[in-house]
Amino acid sequence: MVLLQSAIPLLEANHSPLLASAYLHAALAAQRNQQSDQSVELATSTLQTCYPFDSMYMKALGVLFYAGQDPLGVITNINDLIATYTDDYASYLPWLVFSVGVLAYPQDPSLGMEYVARGVSLGKEILGELHGCVARMQVLVGDVRIEWNRDA
Repeated sequence: MVLLQSAIPLLEANHSPLLASAYLHAALAAQRNQQSDQSVELATSTLQTCYPFDSMYMKALGVLFYAGQDPLGVITNINDLIATYTDDYASYLPWLVFSVGVLAYPQDPSLGMEYVARGVSLGKEILGELHGCVARMQVLVGDVRIEWNRDA
């Protein structure tokens, strides 16, 4: 994370095409370290520096959704996005759908869990049951259910 934070100003100053990637990797690192505000800020910067709906854009949306943010109002059109971008971005869809479920759960638990389950099943179908992303989703589902059930 320290190296990324040092590299970002250099990449910005040189208008480097690697800037979006640096933002995204820093956002993912912040997300892993449970630094929600920083992950949102970096993911938003990623969206502003990459092409709409390319692979980095899709991953940045996943970071935002997981952090409970939907600055572009994407969640209202998620089914259209899934249908439109399935072929090109199939490997990113499981995490994106899963993240939408995590975002939707506090407002509508049944809809949220439907998307969470759909994300996990898409992950198994597209990536395979042993893929690290699928395992992470399954671990998070266990954590999410425990935390949310405590609050109920």
